[in-house]
Amino acid sequence: AATASLNYSAAHPELRKEVRETAEYLRAGLRSAGVQVIDTPAAIVSFRLASRADMLVLQRRAWERGVCIYHSTYLGAGPDGMIRCGIFRDHSFADIDVLMDAVRTG
Repeated sequence: AATASLNYSAAHPELRKEVRETAEYLRAGLRSAGVQVIDTPAAIVSFRLASRADMLVLQRRAWERGVCIYHSTYLGAGPDGMIRCGIFRDHSFADIDVLMDAVRTG
């Protein structure tokens, strides 16, 4: 299955391009809202808010809007952790807008 997925992905580079564009759309939206975003070529958008409590509130608000984001406390995330958003092929700009609404209402 992994080999088939890699072959499919190699044969359809437009899919990777769309995922990168969606991740960049989220990064740009967060930056426009004053959120400092970690740059990475991966389709994972990581950021911190002022406090752990703020990030947990954002996680709950996003969940209430049907968007699952992850508050991570992995090694290197710092004592308050960080929000990590994995971007997938089926995420749309409209999905990102829902998340951004949750960010802006905080």
